[in-house]
Amino acid sequence: MNTTIYDDLIIQIISNQFGEFVGRVSRELLLHPTTIFDLWRRTKFPYSRVYEALLVLLHHGILRYSKDEPMVCSIDQNRVLFSLRHPHFVALMQVKFGDLAKSISMTLLSYGMLNFDDLYAVIQSKEPELDRKEVKKTFDDLVKAKYIMRVNKNISDLAQLERTSTPAPSFSIMKQNDGQKKKGRKKSKAEIEKPIPKKMKAGVDIKNINSPLDQENQEDVEPVWMVNIEVYNKENILSKILEMATKKFDEKAGPIINKMWELSACGKTPVDFAVLCQNLIELPPETVRKYLEMMTRDEPFIVAKNQSAVVAETNSYKLQVEAATAFLKGQLIESTLSSRYGVLAANVFRVLKMKHVLTDSQIADLLIGDIDNIRGILFKLFQAGFINGQEVPRSHLRGGKNAYFMWSVNFSQTNAILLRETAKAIMNTTERYRMEISMKAELIAKFKEGEEMQKLLLNTEEMSEYMLLDKRQRLLLDALYNLSGMFFCLKDY
Repeated sequence: MNTTIYDDLIIQIISNQFGEFVGRVSRELLLHPTTIFDLWRRTKFPYSRVYEALLVLLHHGILRYSKDEPMVCSIDQNRVLFSLRHPHFVALMQVKFGDLAKSISMTLLSYGMLNFDDLYAVIQSKEPELDRKEVKKTFDDLVKAKYIMRVNKNISDLAQLERTSTPAPSFSIMKQNDGQKKKGRKKSKAEIEKPIPKKMKAGVDIKNINSPLDQENQEDVEPVWMVNIEVYNKENILSKILEMATKKFDEKAGPIINKMWELSACGKTPVDFAVLCQNLIELPPETVRKYLEMMTRDEPFIVAKNQSAVVAETNSYKLQVEAATAFLKGQLIESTLSSRYGVLAANVFRVLKMKHVLTDSQIADLLIGDIDNIRGILFKLFQAGFINGQEVPRSHLRGGKNAYFMWSVNFSQTNAILLRETAKAIMNTTERYRMEISMKAELIAKFKEGEEMQKLLLNTEEMSEYMLLDKRQRLLLDALYNLSGMFFCLKDY
């Protein structure tokens, strides 16, 4: 089965983080979610390595499995793609909770599932002066804010988590075993490859295999924690809506949107006006009513009146999250078209999105532009797939002056095209970044060695080359940061 661009992006992310073998196993699960036995039988990889690769994926919350028999394993694509937003998540935690929250979030993102003792041990190894109580307090704040969640006990049992100070311990052991030179007599096939347990059949729950914990002692296990991406995604959507509302109206719209988000369960339920005013004491009811009415009448229509309300003074309002996100996507698409084809292309796209179906002459009249330029832009957008064109005959004769074109926009189609292009750009930029590092590995190692010795080991020419390399790397990282933000804005959750 052929992979899509999204599958290739996910496989690239996993391969870069955990190695090529884990990426190959992930590819099979991504294309064919299946049981562990069928996965081993289809890939023909050594069973022990397949099992360890699955533990690595599960340790980082990437592997999902069904509760019913047969137990089917699959890849959590959102968890993998979330790694593109790790820098943004860490920066958000630092802004909201301080530098200690930054260290906690970076540790959990790098090491996967950890209990608090392991988490503190890793942080203390890097910052020995930190007090355990301070780390615990910040950790509790993150848990209360739901940015960190407790892992289900069955999942932690399956992962066979052990106290460790190295990320992905099973994968590290696997790589060490692969790198060791075999000495002495030639080992038999049974010694090289771990045999499949007799109880290992399709549909058998893996959590009962090789479990390091006895059933009677499982209740005493210290809880294991990991980053909660669902809360982050909602927080990211809210921040975009707040930014848009503040820019569209003014800073008073922000607190109203923020409070409606809290009272409406992230925009799922309507909010009564009286309840909103009671919880929003910093603004008078007249001001709240004024801004709500403005947001219901003006694009992007962030707020809508609840249709079930009867009395105007006591009606309720609903936060239009889907309309707001669609407006953000439209702005991003228009910005992209403007940078590629010029401002006229963005205007043409906006007019078609508003009027749905128009001829080239109608578009020229609305934009008060030259019809030849309009037709040139329409042809470019049509070739790229951003708009659709339908030939309409004027009479029974077709072609030439006997027909005209009706132009329209399929917003979902345009969004999908731009999303694919963004995913491809992320893959290319990541590969370029890796190539830059691999080509100058000796230079980077020499510079780091000098930093440890507190001496400058590079000569003038090498130092100039290193500075150029560092500049290129920063540009590539900035590009990845912007592309990942664009990708998450276009992607639906």
